[in-house]
Amino acid sequence: MAFKKRTKGVFRLFQPTGDVRTINSVSVTVLEVNAADKITRAETLTASIASLDSQSDFAKGALVTVTDASNGNKCVYENVGTAASSTFNLMGEVAVGDIPDATLTYAKMATDDAITKRVTAETWTVTDADDAATGNPQMYLRLDKSDLSKGTLVADVAALELWDGGSGTTLPIMTDIRTYQGTLTLTDDDSAATTGTALYAHYLYGNKALLKSVTANNANSTFEDDSDESYVVIDDDAAAQGGIIVYFDEDAVNADDRFLIVSPVGEDLYVESFVGGFIRLKHDASAASNGVQVYFDDDAADAAASLVFVSPTNASGSMTTMDPADIGDPGTFPDYPYMYTPVYFDEDGASNVRLLHASTFVPHDVLVATMEGTNKFIKVNYDASASSNGVAVYVSEASADAAKTEFVSPTNANGTLTSEATVRPYEVTVSA
Repeated sequence: MAFKKRTKGVFRLFQPTGDVRTINSVSVTVLEVNAADKITRAETLTASIASLDSQSDFAKGALVTVTDASNGNKCVYENVGTAASSTFNLMGEVAVGDIPDATLTYAKMATDDAITKRVTAETWTVTDADDAATGNPQMYLRLDKSDLSKGTLVADVAALELWDGGSGTTLPIMTDIRTYQGTLTLTDDDSAATTGTALYAHYLYGNKALLKSVTANNANSTFEDDSDESYVVIDDDAAAQGGIIVYFDEDAVNADDRFLIVSPVGEDLYVESFVGGFIRLKHDASAASNGVQVYFDDDAADAAASLVFVSPTNASGSMTTMDPADIGDPGTFPDYPYMYTPVYFDEDGASNVRLLHASTFVPHDVLVATMEGTNKFIKVNYDASASSNGVAVYVSEASADAAKTEFVSPTNANGTLTSEATVRPYEVTVSA
């Protein structure tokens, strides 16, 4: 008869309820086993489940219910190990409370936004100094156009400076001459046309131009601003052919708008120095009337005095190179990789909202990482009125690292700022 032909293994596919086994010193109520006598379903208590790992009593995929789980809590564990060595994991949707402390890694996140990193806030000091602007370069925030969420503190310093926040945490202040707005001198000379040779701009592409002249020495030469930043003048016997005469308007209100040209594209053109500074050649359809022609003297003993003109007021003139903040205009300089904006300090703001910038090209907060990378970072907060709500920050190269930055405090007191205590991991890479 059919009943008598059943094998012992098949007969034991289902154990009677209440078959209690002791496994690794804990009691387990067996509900079901397979042909190999491996438990496939069982019950136990929550406190016992950890003792059932690394045992050989359970089939792969075995389910164990903890009968004392409270209402609303998950209660079924699955053997995700093997029949030879069990490993039980709680089944069901993972809740925050299910994740043990200090076990979740960034690699397990689907996106960087899914987790934040908490760090201890650090405090930096900004020193009050009435002469902060005297002999000290101004601090700027430099942003790479490829990632405008992060920035770097820069200034026209001789070498990398470190701003110490204490506890071995430092903010790098990188050297960048482009944060300096230089001054060019044009010498009054009634014989300018014979002392020098006519200076011409030649259009390249976009808004870029270069300067040419039929130099007296038949060689390329340079002129300099007061920081020794050099601008090249190319020697070309045919400089006048296709050349645009450069004029100087000594009365122009804006100091960086005093070189005038009749631009072939009807817009301002720009000449770049060797290290990334720019001179603006302002488009003016009446340039010849509003300005005086400029000549280049490549025999001048001082390259800073090689630009000459016949001044209507019999006085030498000057003009500035471009404001670094204007260089960041993505519309004017679409190919230039960086943007620059001055940094201001608001001593009355919240402790982590005291460094400000007002760049309309980057109207959001920007993070600056410390030398220690993910350890600390500060935020430079966007404020359209930063220059009114804060005070310019300067870098004192001669000071100790903890007093590296200075400002003219409205209250005659040192100021402080703190780093952030929470950050997404992708936001803390040093941008240098």
